Amino acid sequence: MITDRFGALLEELGQAMKLKLAPDSHNACRIRFPDKLAVHLSPDKVGEYLNIVIEIGNPGEGKYKENVFREALRANGLPGQRNGIFCYGPKKDILLLYDTITFEDVHGQRLFDIIQTLCQKAREWKDALSRGEIPPYRSGAAGVERSPGNIFGIR
Repeated sequence: MITDRFGALLEELGQAMKLKLAPDSHNACRIRFPDKLAVHLSPDKVGEYLNIVIEIGNPGEGKYKENVFREALRANGLPGQRNGIFCYGPKKDILLLYDTITFEDVHGQRLFDIIQTLCQKAREWKDALSRGEIPPYRSGAAGVERSPGNIFGIR
């Protein structure tokens, strides 16, 4: 059942992207874009959620790495919709952008829109890392609504 649901979603996504997509032998799918950005899709073990993982790049070493992670943590702490959560992949020493959505709430076109939004954020961070810059934590956070704090707008 998990593979059927995931396979059907990949087929819908493929139609939206004009690609042929299907689960591999590990019940996952990798979409590689021309700019070498890779999006990994896989269902969770129970089959309720779809995991989306995008590899951003090596965060460097020393103080630069600390600063990159500080900004990633600040981005993760934004209120409202964050468009993914930054995390660290220790096996490859890589910064990742991760998101999860329920299968109940998604169809091919909506998943395509979510992937585009996540890819935009990942590209901004990947480009900044390639230039040795610290990405601003608000990058890729378009559409984030700030809560007014209280009735007077004081935070």
